[in-house]
Amino acid sequence: LTEAKIRGLTPGEYADGRVPGLSLRIETSGAATWRLAYVGPAGGRRKVKVGVHSRNADGRRTPIVGVEEARKLAEAERGRARLQT
Repeated sequence: LTEAKIRGLTPGEYADGRVPGLSLRIETSGAATWRLAYVGPAGGRRKVKVGVHSRNADGRRTPIVGVEEARKLAEAERGRARLQT
């Protein structure tokens, strides 16, 4: 994903394509959140919110947590998940 591509997306969930498990969920309200899906240490699947991309009432998307920052946060979350026992 890129910021330019994100601006034109409609509601749905879109995989980042660079960080495994990272996706951008866009609601019909226009709210957009970054989510990370991963397998936890005990083997169960988990999904966590790693940041808010935008929440504009006028339909435009302005990054609060942009794509590059979301990737860094997702990688950090994956690292923390590996350390849990």
